[in-house]
Amino acid sequence: MLSAFSDQVSKTGKARNRLHALEKAHRKAGRIAKAERIRKCNLGRVKLQARRDRTKQRLRTIAYQSAHTIVDKAAMVGSEDLTSPSREASVAALQPPHERMGQGCTGSSAR
Repeated sequence: MLSAFSDQVSKTGKARNRLHALEKAHRKAGRIAKAERIRKCNLGRVKLQARRDRTKQRLRTIAYQSAHTIVDKAAMVGSEDLTSPSREASVAALQPPHERMGQGCTGSSAR
């Protein structure tokens, strides 16, 4: 699904680039009204954003369905909050590098 979306975005982008070049050429040649019509009718982003939003919704649906399938089959589910820094990480940040690795100055294992 992602590759189909990517291919479509690439194809549409190339076509928009050609139209943008055509619009600039008409504007440079003094055909301002034609350039404005090209920009107004062909270079909008409404449909592109709608396609992107639909694809994001489909991907979110697939991800949620997969997660629910895993949770439904599991007897026990564990989770861990990784949003806040852990106590061990904050303590380790205060120690010198050789002590963080569990080794002293001699290079021998401390444990």
